[in-house]
Amino acid sequence: RDTIAGLGAVSGTVVLMEVQTGAIRAMVNLDRNPETGTYYENTNHALRDQVEPGSTFKVASLMAVLDEGKYTISDEFNIHHGIMPIANRIMRDHNAHRGGYERLRIDEIIHASSNVGTAQMVMGTYGDRPEKFIEKLYEYRLNDSLPIQMKGVAKPWIKHPKKDKDLWYKTSLAWISIGYETKIPPIYTLTFFNAIANGGKMVKPLFVHEVRKNGELMQSFPTEVMVERICKPSTLKAIQETLKGVITGKYATARNVKSDLVTIAGKTGTALVSQGAAGYRAGETKYNVSFAGYFPADAPLYSCVVVLNAPEGTPSGGR
Repeated sequence: RDTIAGLGAVSGTVVLMEVQTGAIRAMVNLDRNPETGTYYENTNHALRDQVEPGSTFKVASLMAVLDEGKYTISDEFNIHHGIMPIANRIMRDHNAHRGGYERLRIDEIIHASSNVGTAQMVMGTYGDRPEKFIEKLYEYRLNDSLPIQMKGVAKPWIKHPKKDKDLWYKTSLAWISIGYETKIPPIYTLTFFNAIANGGKMVKPLFVHEVRKNGELMQSFPTEVMVERICKPSTLKAIQETLKGVITGKYATARNVKSDLVTIAGKTGTALVSQGAAGYRAGETKYNVSFAGYFPADAPLYSCVVVLNAPEGTPSGGR
């Protein structure tokens, strides 16, 4: 509440999950009353918001690239100072106006949250078969209706180049790789990051442990494994190391997340909010900012996602 009030965000959500069991230990959603400026509980944004996740999604792109095996985490890319034409559009990095980056290794691309680097590694791997990339994302359950014990949970949406060909553009592969042209409710982002924390095992978010009537146990709900192994062990290890570097590395975009009490691994996200038919340029620019991660980094107990909708200015997910 203090953070979103200080930044004047329209709304905010935070969810805390127990890594091994999938148990949701905390979930808070707050909306700003535009008349009074105070915050109150209204919509469950964690479960209901279909949002473009932005840069937290780059971790799914990294997983798909490393699993394919064409590149390793130490391969380098020319970042072209953060500006790259793709078909009829220009992709830019967050620091392109300051000269951007020259060359980055793949782990540094994630640390620095480089759009240009992420798009290059995905296009270099899947450029001639984008459907293979999309189907990898489907394997990560990022396009499924999760079996969540709640009503009204939004379904994610990641378009397919063949099944949704009328909606597929020459730029789609690149923009999906950096978390645009997709709709992912925050609970799905959390479930994905929790799988990384949980040694590659994806478990269902668990809201209800048991149902009792007059003290008598009527029904219990154990932890349910949805995906036994989300990626190759070598891919998982590389991603776990990379996510630590997002907080501590040379190009870390989440230095503010660093704690003296506990080691943290994760990924920042900053996504322009689409203005509908007018796209991302018209009107007042607004952002969704987020952070998804887990702690302690080397023996994770909890995973967490935080999303702020339309804070004032352009704060980063790291902040």
